[in-house]
Amino acid sequence: MANERNRGPAARNTREPDARMRVRRWGQSAAAWTDRWPVHAAVLSGLLLTLSFPPFDQPWLQIPAWMLLLRLAGTSRTRRELTIRVTAAMLVWNLGATYWLMMATVSGGVAAITANSLLMVLPWLVIRAVRRGKWALGWQVPAIAGVWTAFEFGHHHWPLSWPWLTLANAWSVWPNAIQWIEWTGHLGVSFWVVSVAVLLERAWAGSRGTFGMASGQPERALQAEWVQPPEQVQKNRWRLAATCAPAAALLA
Repeated sequence: MANERNRGPAARNTREPDARMRVRRWGQSAAAWTDRWPVHAAVLSGLLLTLSFPPFDQPWLQIPAWMLLLRLAGTSRTRRELTIRVTAAMLVWNLGATYWLMMATVSGGVAAITANSLLMVLPWLVIRAVRRGKWALGWQVPAIAGVWTAFEFGHHHWPLSWPWLTLANAWSVWPNAIQWIEWTGHLGVSFWVVSVAVLLERAWAGSRGTFGMASGQPERALQAEWVQPPEQVQKNRWRLAATCAPAAALLA
């Protein structure tokens, strides 16, 4: 018994790094899948957003959905590429959550779903610019959350307003989780959802050693190691470490 007690702390210390390593590997695998199959990831994010709304009522799924979309926004090399990916996600979300519009008239429902999906792409063009910019995390979080919250506010206050898919609406089934809504209003809930997703997405990016870098650059640098000579690989590693140093100093 004494030996088992003596081995206890050591065993826990060995299990903790193993758990962190498993999480890291899972993050790397998920990131690699997202980068290889971006349209599939976009469709998955749309499905997760659909499941967060009635009748499924799983609002917490908004956070992983937004994490996928943020990564897709960051790795999109052009605005056209971003538009294709985000449009796929928004179409799935709008169709899955507001399919009942077509019960009144099919053509009108299809037109409304398509128009709203395309409209939802506009804030993502701004989010992509913020995501790819060299913004400190402390500025990036409120900037991205503010862009989406401003879009929702504007979508509530114009002749073609359509507030049904406001992120906060899905949380109405979990009132205990958003008791602070009486001070912030529904837009505060949307701001909170996006802020949490941004923080988790940056941590996810950190699992690949890409925290705080302009999107696309670290992935290409790491992939290049497979085809470059050893001396060039070492240069790439030093360049990658130098680029990550400011972000590491910020988080220290």
